[in-house]
Amino acid sequence: GWSKVLIFMDNSGADAVLGVVPLARELLKKGAKVVLCCNSMPALNDITAAEMKGVLDQVAEMCPDVARAVKSGDISVVFTGSGSPCINLRLVSKEVAQAAVSADLIIVEGMGRAIHTNLYATFKCDCIKVAMIKNLHVAETLFKGKLYDCVCKFDPAEP
Repeated sequence: GWSKVLIFMDNSGADAVLGVVPLARELLKKGAKVVLCCNSMPALNDITAAEMKGVLDQVAEMCPDVARAVKSGDISVVFTGSGSPCINLRLVSKEVAQAAVSADLIIVEGMGRAIHTNLYATFKCDCIKVAMIKNLHVAETLFKGKLYDCVCKFDPAEP
């Protein structure tokens, strides 16, 4: 399994609460430390780091696993330094860069982050790119698919 996972988050609401939080909890149960990387500033409906810290505190009140992880520091939220639905992973905040040093899995979530700006990015650790395709041209030309198809791409660590 992975020992440290960075998750670059996308939308607020159900995407964060019913998607990323349960995934993070399962990774924690497997022994991984989890770093939730969120926008520093608002962009569309993307969750900001300040908002995610509040969500995590509320989840910790209901879930003992998350409460323990918050208290121990096994789960944390960091600001990416971005205020865009896309992200250039070469230009992240110092906190994200420091967290990434020991990461062995990166999860990049959302069409802007995973598809538009990082589909072909390679890393020295495993990477999962996951998104729903919300642009017909992208669906047809990149994936020979349809609007609202979901993409989950696993890239093993580059040697």
